Amino acid sequence: MALTSDLYAGSYTWWIAGKKLGWHRPYSSMNFVVSVTPGPVQRISPTGTITQRQPSLTWQRNLDVFLVRPLAWRPTGTDSFAVV
Repeated sequence: MALTSDLYAGSYTWWIAGKKLGWHRPYSSMNFVVSVTPGPVQRISPTGTITQRQPSLTWQRNLDVFLVRPLAWRPTGTDSFAVV
């Protein structure tokens, strides 16, 4: 039986039991781990030349990424950036 939706990376337990004539047999369980290497987060916008000083940054949701940390970088010849 295949699941109908994707699972997030992490630990899971699943159970199964049989049923006969109105009563359930004892449940048995098994553990498993979904371990995937996330791909890069896909940026959507802004792109190109914009006129807003406080643009909205948008990206594609990625189920396998635990934390997204947007940074705004202005290449000015110095090593500086802003955490947004």
